Amino acid sequence: MPEATLIELATDGRTKELVAALEAGATVEATSEEGSYKTALVFAAEHGNLAAVKALLGKHANHAAGQGVGPTAFILAVLNEHLEVANALLKAGVSVDQVGKGGASPLIYAAVAGKTDAVEYLLSKGANANHTNSIGSTAAIAAAKFGHWDTLASLIKGGADPSVVDNVDGSCMAYALQKAAPEATIKLLAAKGAGVAGSVRGKSLKELAYHSGTDALLKVAGETPLEVAAAATEEKKPEHAAETEGAAAAARACCGGMWC
Repeated sequence: MPEATLIELATDGRTKELVAALEAGATVEATSEEGSYKTALVFAAEHGNLAAVKALLGKHANHAAGQGVGPTAFILAVLNEHLEVANALLKAGVSVDQVGKGGASPLIYAAVAGKTDAVEYLLSKGANANHTNSIGSTAAIAAAKFGHWDTLASLIKGGADPSVVDNVDGSCMAYALQKAAPEATIKLLAAKGAGVAGSVRGKSLKELAYHSGTDALLKVAGETPLEVAAAATEEKKPEHAAETEGAAAAARACCGGMWC
């Protein structure tokens, strides 16, 4: 039997045939193509085939396949809301904070996708709400960057710190202002200590607040709109702009394009 068939059986959820193939000596760690990390377990988890997942785990399938490279079986199960599969993987020893590409945890993946239910599931299983990826970004920063306000609120409720500033000066508040978040979101961030740190592409929070017409942050900063307007119109030094672009380029290289 060709090894690729095992992956087809796992993907389709044809568990009896899968078990027979394993008993006949099929390689449990067979991948979809040379150089790929995607094993039968990864495909079974992605497609929510619980019986196939259990059969593969019973044959000691490597549940860490893809760790540090891409979304693992656990990450894919969570993103596709196959929670019984996710539970089976946790029971088999998978860490709820198992990392994928760029050091991103399952919680960060869920935040990027705006999967609020998945975020709440992970938090209920003890996920680290403040795990940082390779560029220092958290799930909360990811949710704000992609404009997922309900997801962001759930993260903050679950213990996420909105005051974190990542390696490229991004923060929850900066992205919330750039994305014209609802004022309720701005107020929530301020109430939870987000403060006025951070920037987006060289624009300070004061500038972002001024240009977005958001009053909530101005009140937090204790400044009047006129003071912010003055700050927003100050000419930036060329070297600062170059530093900002350099940091952004480094981030793109570091995260492999996940954020950019």
